[in-house]
Amino acid sequence: MSHSEPFISVGPPPPTLLAGALELVYESLPATTRRQVIADLRQAAARGERSLAGLFAAWHQNDLLGAVLTEIFPGQSASLWPLRLAPGGPLQVAQRLLKHALDWLEGQGVELVQCLLATDSGDDAERLRAAGFAHACDLLCLASEADRFPTAPVDTALRFAAVTRTAINDLAHIIEQTYEHSLDCPMMDALRDCRQVVAGYAATCRDDLSHWYMVRHAQESVGCLLLGHDATGKTWEVVYMGLTPAVRGHGWGLDVVRHAQWLVRERQGERLLLAVDAANDPALRVYAAAGFTTWDRNSVFVKTL
Repeated sequence: MSHSEPFISVGPPPPTLLAGALELVYESLPATTRRQVIADLRQAAARGERSLAGLFAAWHQNDLLGAVLTEIFPGQSASLWPLRLAPGGPLQVAQRLLKHALDWLEGQGVELVQCLLATDSGDDAERLRAAGFAHACDLLCLASEADRFPTAPVDTALRFAAVTRTAINDLAHIIEQTYEHSLDCPMMDALRDCRQVVAGYAATCRDDLSHWYMVRHAQESVGCLLLGHDATGKTWEVVYMGLTPAVRGHGWGLDVVRHAQWLVRERQGERLLLAVDAANDPALRVYAAAGFTTWDRNSVFVKTL
């Protein structure tokens, strides 16, 4: 059955289409995973921990034609799940849905929107480019299991000082310095206000900054190491790490990574995750030396509002 565009509604899905819209958004996930992800999202929304305000659908009468999910994070940033069309959904629905979602995000004060795709080509990528997104980088997700962690503290000239909440501005300043001449998603650096970045990192860590460290050498701050973990404490993540340009080339990047692994071992963690630009060869060599292996790859698309 074909539907003429003037009769297509676009906006928050009515209650009768809410479940179907979420199923469509997450259709690429295996069925069991999809059901769990949707259940977790709806429960978190009911508790006020997450929001479904950024879920939008297109429909004609009671027929769902497409859906897209956005989620706003601290730091005036947002994520966008790849838009999905129902079988037979008109192609022009995609453009209308994306415009509606982006207009809504802009109205909420969002400045940067990110979307992860499996590749930088194909229909999803072309829709994003048509909506003004740019391919920023390809991101590798790496993991190190506990059997690759050091069994003793790392012998290094660096020191790691806990970040206090009163030192957040100092941390933002150091992060800004680590972005200089960085090979990790350099396109993103010009788009980010470091204070907003720190707010985003804090949200990733559920506002637990107890595993954030300034990296120091000879009484001077030369970088940072920010760690977070899941609710079980078994899976940890390098939320961000970086060194300032003046101290690169000493092999200290490996020291920072190995120290992160040591900290996770001390806290009975089972694995450490991180993400890195696929084009950042020096960082990839460091992570390989520390025993990290690749478990996923995504293309990052970004748009400023």
